[in-house]
Amino acid sequence: MTEIIKRNQVAAFFLFTFLISWTLWIGVGIIGQDPDSPLVLLGVYGPTLAAVIVSGIVGKGVAIRKLLRGVILWRVGIQWYAIALLGPWILELLSIGIYSGLSGTTPDVPLPSVGVVVGAVLTGLLINILIPGLGEEPGWRGFALTRLQGRWSPVVASLGIGLVWAVWHFPGYWMGIGIHNAPPLLFVVWVLPLAGLIAWVFNSAKGSILLAILFHASLNTTIGLLPFLPSEADVPISTELIGQLGLTGELYGPYRVFTILLWISFISVALITKGRLGHPSNDKSKEEKDLSREGEL
Repeated sequence: MTEIIKRNQVAAFFLFTFLISWTLWIGVGIIGQDPDSPLVLLGVYGPTLAAVIVSGIVGKGVAIRKLLRGVILWRVGIQWYAIALLGPWILELLSIGIYSGLSGTTPDVPLPSVGVVVGAVLTGLLINILIPGLGEEPGWRGFALTRLQGRWSPVVASLGIGLVWAVWHFPGYWMGIGIHNAPPLLFVVWVLPLAGLIAWVFNSAKGSILLAILFHASLNTTIGLLPFLPSEADVPISTELIGQLGLTGELYGPYRVFTILLWISFISVALITKGRLGHPSNDKSKEEKDLSREGEL
């Protein structure tokens, strides 16, 4: 079994990720526990736990330390911090502004004090760093992307992970949490370019999982604070969304505009970097060569 996992690390990672997360999430639904149960929170850490498990099987403590080292890799260009933390805000504010200009509608939202805004941003950022950021990014980017880029182009690798990443969220429609209150098709189309942009930041920041975590956390924070999606009071997260498309009408206007901006940004980055997305121009990065020598690819 160990040899099989060594030869199929990414497949094993995906399998363990879904086993951990979906077993916990579906189990919570079957036994009728509150969606805020600690078991649901533990399920969010499925990707990171799976990455640690597979790393431990194929390379023991050395591989685990190598994986987690990226979480504290902070000595990267300041521009990548700016992109990770401010990029989602710029794109989402642009999407709201563009949609408002095109539709002639202005979001009706209260304007809180500066202190309230700063407090909400910092609180949201901290929560999203500790939960979805640390729970997911060491797995999706730190483990899976690092390995897949040794076999496929960074664009293909990032989009493939994006598709799996999107599907991984789907039990949220049954639980009523953990996913956008948007139809699945629209959600998938939204996640794919996002995965490509996070891969670009991750690669460009020397494989810093920390920067991927900050990008992920900043994005989730903006979604929670800006008038970006329909109110959950009007459109709750439920299985009723599964049969919808959400590609027309006003309900998801800013969300659709943001999706278009994500694709424009991703395609632009892919063209500018000639498809490398910040990945070293040689066939394999030093990290990937090290993994290969250890029999981990």
